Amino acid sequence: MYRNDLYLQSKIPTRYQAVHWWPTPNTQFSLPDVVPVEVQNPFDEGCRCAAVSAPNAAVAMFRNAIAAIVQIKGSDEANSKNTLFLTIQQMGTDGTLFNDFTEWAHHVRLTGNAGAHQEQFEDVTSEQASDLREFTRQLIEFLFVQPARRKNAMPTTRRAVES
Repeated sequence: MYRNDLYLQSKIPTRYQAVHWWPTPNTQFSLPDVVPVEVQNPFDEGCRCAAVSAPNAAVAMFRNAIAAIVQIKGSDEANSKNTLFLTIQQMGTDGTLFNDFTEWAHHVRLTGNAGAHQEQFEDVTSEQASDLREFTRQLIEFLFVQPARRKNAMPTTRRAVES
């Protein structure tokens, strides 16, 4: 941004002030490679939307990340359901999601609906978008990252004893 309003009466040269940064600060949540790209992409886009004060778009993208998660992690029975609500419910029944995580997934789904269907819901706040970013990140951590870490941390096997 060109700034000379402060310097009109002086001999000091005018200056420029930066108003936009790219990439936007606080938008990069690097997810490990164990997270499928179908989950990473909507999550990353939601983070970028939240960072530029577009909370409706952000929560809609976090909902898309949840939809990708349930397609990847849901059982055949869960994926045979015709709505995201029923799929999440089935994942809770199957034990793929703990009760609290089932509630979180529904919360992300409902708030994502509000972001996508603004004509039917109140506007989503930036605080709500930040909360949903954290809920979604925790679900990703629980369903993809932690299992990979546990697998990598398995004890080593004993060598065969040579006789």
